[in-house]
Formats: sequence, C-alpha cells, structure tokens
Amino acid sequence: MTDRVQINNRFIACINYLVAELKTESKGSIAQKMQITPSKFSEILHNRMSIGIEDLAVFAMNFDVDVNWILTGRGQMFLKTPPHIIKEPKQDYPQSEAEKDLIQVLKDQLEDLRKDKERLHGLLDTKLGKDNKM
Repeated sequence: MTDRVQINNRFIACINYLVAELKTESKGSIAQKMQITPSKFSEILHNRMSIGIEDLAVFAMNFDVDVNWILTGRGQMFLKTPPHIIKEPKQDYPQSEAEKDLIQVLKDQLEDLRKDKERLHGLLDTKLGKDNKM
C-alpha cells in the first residue's frame, strides 16, 4: 500500500469517526466546511481521488485533527476535543434591552406568520371545498 493510500485511509477514518461515533456531523456538512464539492468529497471517500494537501489543511483546522496522525499514523486522531463537539449546557445569557426588544419583535412576527398560514390554509380549504362541490 502506498503512503498516499494510507493517508487517504486515515482521512476517511477521521470522517467516519466524526459521522458515526460522534454523530455531530454529516458528510455533506464536512464537505461544506472544507469548501469542496460533494462530488469531489465522494471521490476521495471512495479512494478514487486522494485528499490534497490544501484540503487536508482546511480539514485539520476545522476539525482539530492531528495532521501528523493523518500523514504518518503517529499520535492521536485529534489534537484535543474538537470545539464543535463540546456541548455547552443550556443557559440563559444576559441580554441588553435592545436584544430583548428585538427577540420580542421576532416572536411577534413569527406569531403573525403562523396566523397568516392558518388563514391561508382556511381559504385554500374553502376554495378546494367549493371546487369539489361543482
């Protein structure tokens, strides 16, 4: 097995770990964070294309992966627990009055949209009911 294949296999192992074990990412979201197309990402994951050094660098920076591990197999997969994996406890953060006002405006707008949706469903049901009676 060539070094390139081993590097690619370790990269794929990282992806599979992120998706299967940590359940925090999808393959699509990883490709998006790496700024590569889904088709290129698929080619890499199926060993039809090798991960490039630039893409590997972006991946390592976004997911705190140890590049040394991917390149040589030495060390550990991650430098530390990736920041996107750490779950913050739900807590209320202090808000300014302006933020509170904005949140209330948005809640009111959402409620208005819900009412409009219900009104439109009613109109549609009425219209469909009339059309079916003819």
